[in-house]
Amino acid sequence: EYSQDVNMGEWRGITSNCEVSSTMSVSVEVLNESDDTLTNIPIYYQYDNNSPVTQILASLPVNDMVVFTFNTTINGATPGLHHLKVYSAYQGDAERDNDT
Repeated sequence: EYSQDVNMGEWRGITSNCEVSSTMSVSVEVLNESDDTLTNIPIYYQYDNNSPVTQILASLPVNDMVVFTFNTTINGATPGLHHLKVYSAYQGDAERDNDT
């Protein structure tokens, strides 16, 4: 356990009532595996080669987990292979290997 460690847990996937659509939500588990409550945690996703989308998780208590859903959706209706990366970039994070 580190003094500050944001862990991107299990990916909860893209949700849109089980159908591909132009407005699909992106959700992921975010865990605080540290000794302190963490605040203002930047969470990102990047869909294909688009610019990353950033949202702030206001607070995460010690050893807690939340399912974080971005407000900005992705367009999943375009045919083809797509890439989605979800990650955190908390400034004081001592363990970077679990941030994606």
